[in-house]
Amino acid sequence: MKVMVLGLGLSGISAAKLSISLGHATSGTDQLPFRSLPAGVRDLQGNGFKFMDEENAMEAIRDFDLLVISPGVPPGNNLVMKARSLGVEVIGEVEWAFRNCKGRIVGITGSNGKSTTTALAASLLKACGFDARLGGNIGIPFSGLVEGAGEGTIFVLELSSFQLETVADFRADIAVLLNVTPDHQDRYAGIEDYARAKARVFERQDGNCAAILNIDDPFAVEAAKTTEGERYFFSLKRHEERGAFLAGRDVMYRNDSGDVSTLFSAAELSIKGPHNLENAMAASMAALLCGGTAKKIREALPSFPALPHRLELVSDRRGVKVYNDSKATNTDSVLKALASFDGRIILLLGGKDKGADFTLLLPGIRERCRKVVAFGAAAGKVVEQIGKETGAIAFGTLKEATRFAISSAEQGDIVLLSPACASFDEFRNFEDRGDRFREYVLEATDR
Repeated sequence: MKVMVLGLGLSGISAAKLSISLGHATSGTDQLPFRSLPAGVRDLQGNGFKFMDEENAMEAIRDFDLLVISPGVPPGNNLVMKARSLGVEVIGEVEWAFRNCKGRIVGITGSNGKSTTTALAASLLKACGFDARLGGNIGIPFSGLVEGAGEGTIFVLELSSFQLETVADFRADIAVLLNVTPDHQDRYAGIEDYARAKARVFERQDGNCAAILNIDDPFAVEAAKTTEGERYFFSLKRHEERGAFLAGRDVMYRNDSGDVSTLFSAAELSIKGPHNLENAMAASMAALLCGGTAKKIREALPSFPALPHRLELVSDRRGVKVYNDSKATNTDSVLKALASFDGRIILLLGGKDKGADFTLLLPGIRERCRKVVAFGAAAGKVVEQIGKETGAIAFGTLKEATRFAISSAEQGDIVLLSPACASFDEFRNFEDRGDRFREYVLEATDR
C-alpha cells in the first residue's frame, strides 16, 4: 500500500515505523516544517520515508491508499476532508495498530483515572505472569507495541476520546469505562457528544468480550447498553451487581455464578483517594477477566505507586505538604483530588481554559480549601467565576502562583496543584507543567 501519516508527533512516528516495517511505501506530513519536527522523524528518512509539506500532501493524497491520522488532528482538518472526498480511507493510529497486531486488548477510557487504571492493570497482569504491554495514550503508542507480539500478548491501552473518534474495526476484548464528566468542551458540542466518543470503546464487542463499567456513573450505565460483551460493574455504593463492590474496608467480587469473595482490602492501597479505589477495582477486574488470580492481584497491589503528576507528593517540609496533580485538567478530577484530603488546602488553579465551569468546584472548595490561587491564561476567568466567594488571587504564571502559595502556607496546610485546565499556555504538556512545578516548589522551600 501507499500510506500517508498525518501528524508527526510520537503517535505519528510510531505509525510510520510500523508502516515501513510492513513494507508499505510511507510518507508523512505535519503542520510544522520539517526542521521543527522531533528527531524521530529525521531518523525515518533513511528508511524509505518521505516527508511532504502540507501543500504537497494535499496534491499527492489522491495517489494514496490510506491516511493514518494522529489523535491531535481535528476531524475538520483539510487533508482529512480531501482524502475522504477522494475515497481514500482515513483511520487513526490506534486502528492502524489494531489491524496489524496479535494478542488480546484491554482498552481503558474515561474522563479521569484512565492513566492510573491502565498502568495498574498492566502491572497486575505482569505480576500474574502475562506478557502485558502498556501504552496507547500513556507511554508508548499502540503502533510501537505490536512488534514481536504473539497470541499470548495482552495490550493494555489507555484510550482517549480523540483516539476513539477514529476507530473502525478496533475491538477491545476487555473494555473499561471509568467515568464521563465534562472535558474537552472546546472540541465537543456537549457532554453527550463527548460521552458517545468514549462509548465507542464498546462498539465492536461481541459475546466473547467483556465490558467493565462504573455503575455509579450515569453515562457509563447508558454506555453499557451499547456492548454485546458480558457486563461487569464496580461501585463504591452498590453491591448487587456482578463485579466489584465495597463492603466496609474490603473490596468484594461477585463472579458469574453469584459467589462473593474478598478481592483486596482498601487499606492495602498506597494510592490516595476514593477515585483511586475505583481505579483499583477496575484494574483488578480486568486482570481477573484476563485469567489472573485474586491472590497474585492482592500481592501486587500494595507496591503500586502513584504515577507522576497524579497526586504526587513533591515536598513535605515544615509541616506543609505539597502535591503535584498536574494531570487534573478538568473540574471533576479536581473535585476528586480535593476529596482525597481532610482540608486546609491551598489550591492552585489555572492554565489554558478548555471551556470549564469553575463554579462546579465551589462545593469542594468550601469544604476543604483555605485559599485559592489562580494562574496563567485562565486566571481571569477563575477569579470572575469564583473569586467573589473564594477570595481567589490571580498571578500571570505558575511560578509566581507557586511562590505565593508556599510563602503563605502554614503548618498543617496542603499546597495542591490541581489546575482544571490544559497546560499549553505556558508548557508543552501536563508532564512539563508538573516537572516545572516541582522545580518551583524546591526553589521556594529552599529559601
